[in-house]
Amino acid sequence: MSVFTSVSKDELTDFLTAYDVGTLVEHTGIEDGIENSNFFCTTTGGEFVLTLFERVPSEDVPYFMDLTAWLADNGVACAHPVAGKDGSYSRILNGKDAALVQRLRGKELATIEPQHCHAVGAELGKLHLAGMTFRHERENAFGIPWLKSTIELVTPKCDESTIELMRSQLADFQRVSADLPTGTIHADMFTDNVLFDHDRLSGVIDFYYACNEFLVYDLAITINDWCKQDDGSLEQQRLKSLTEGYESVRPLEAIERSAMPVMLRRAAFRFFLSRLKDKVFPRQGEMVKIKDPEVFRRILNHHLETQSTSTG
Repeated sequence: MSVFTSVSKDELTDFLTAYDVGTLVEHTGIEDGIENSNFFCTTTGGEFVLTLFERVPSEDVPYFMDLTAWLADNGVACAHPVAGKDGSYSRILNGKDAALVQRLRGKELATIEPQHCHAVGAELGKLHLAGMTFRHERENAFGIPWLKSTIELVTPKCDESTIELMRSQLADFQRVSADLPTGTIHADMFTDNVLFDHDRLSGVIDFYYACNEFLVYDLAITINDWCKQDDGSLEQQRLKSLTEGYESVRPLEAIERSAMPVMLRRAAFRFFLSRLKDKVFPRQGEMVKIKDPEVFRRILNHHLETQSTSTG
C-alpha cells in the first residue's frame, strides 16, 4: 500500500461527490505495502481508505469489490466497499480505477502471540468457507506461469546458486496433485494485512491478490509470515495454534496434509521471487517501500533443510 499516484485535496473532494459520505476533512498517504496507492480519508461522514489500483487490470476490479462485499456480508471480518450514488463500487480517479472502503478499527500487531495466530487461522478458515459460495472466479496472477516467466526475467540479474534454486523449486511445484481442494483464497494474509483491536481480530484487509487456488497454499502463505523467526525457521507454538485455529473451522483433508511441505516452499518462493523482481527492477513512486527478498529466501532454505532431514 505505497503511494505511486498522488491525489490532491481538490481531486479527492471532486471524487467524493459521487458518494454519500459527506465532505473531505483530510487525507494522508499510506506508506506500507507495494502494490497500490492508498490513502486514509476522513470525511464528515466517517473514516475510509481510498485505493487507486496500480497493477490490477480494470476488468479485475469488480471481482475484488464483489468479493470483499460478499465476504463482509457472510461473516468475515473485512472492510465492505462503499457504493457510490450510482450503486457501483469503483470509478476513475487520476486515470486509475479507484475504490473507497470502510476503514476498520485496529492496527497491525507489534508482538505476535499464539492466541493471535489461532484467531488468524480461524478467520482464514471462515474466509475459505464463505468463498466456496462466491459466484465469481479469478485465476492466480502469481501462479505457475508467472513463476516461469519471472524466473526467466530475473535470471540475468542472479548468481548461479539463485538460478539453480529457482529452477529446482519450479520443477517440484509443477508436480503437485491437481486433486487438492481449491476455492477463493486471500493469498496475502500477512501480519500487516490483519488488524487487531487490542487482542481481538478486527479485520482482514488488502484482498488484491485474491484468486482461486489450492486452499492449503493459502494456509501455507499465512503460516510462513505469522510463524516466521529471524533465521527463517517457524516458531512451533505459533504454528500449532494457527493450524488448530484453521482446523477448528475447516479441517484439512489428508491430501492437504501431505501437500503441506511443498506448499510451504511454494508460498515462500512466490514472495521471494516477487520481492527479488521488485528489487532488481524497482518501480517509481512517491512513497515506494521495497521489501527484502532475503526474508523469504531464509524461510525457503529452512523448509528445504528440514524437509530434507525428515525424508533423509
